Amino acid sequence: MKIYPPVYLLIAALMMAGLHYYVPGPRFIEPPLTYIGCGVFALGLVVVILMKRSFDKADTTIMPYEESTALLTGGLYAFSRNPIYVCMVAGLAGVAVAFGSLLGVIVIPFFIWIIHARVIAIEEAMLEDAFGDDYLAYKARVRRWL
Repeated sequence: MKIYPPVYLLIAALMMAGLHYYVPGPRFIEPPLTYIGCGVFALGLVVVILMKRSFDKADTTIMPYEESTALLTGGLYAFSRNPIYVCMVAGLAGVAVAFGSLLGVIVIPFFIWIIHARVIAIEEAMLEDAFGDDYLAYKARVRRWL
């Protein structure tokens, strides 16, 4: 079954909320500083929306399980092969800060693991098939995350 990354993001955020409300643990930050987390989440969301524009300009799909018609290597893709997922991780960090709950932070490594195993591995194989040596060269010079 193909589950899209925003679904994993929503599940992770809901897990953080559940941990915060049903398993109260130590708080690492208190209001009003928790509002910083809302800003970080919003910034991550804005960057993802802007990244969608890059895909549209290149006339290719942003959908991870569909065949790409162009290899994006400029902009944020010059620094990370997965800037959208980096923004999602930053967004989850923002959610953790917004809740101020230290327990919610443990969700982030699980999100990274599932995105890597269930999405990135498939995407990379598809990109290698579609773009061959161009993708391998890009992969050799740009890190997966940061």
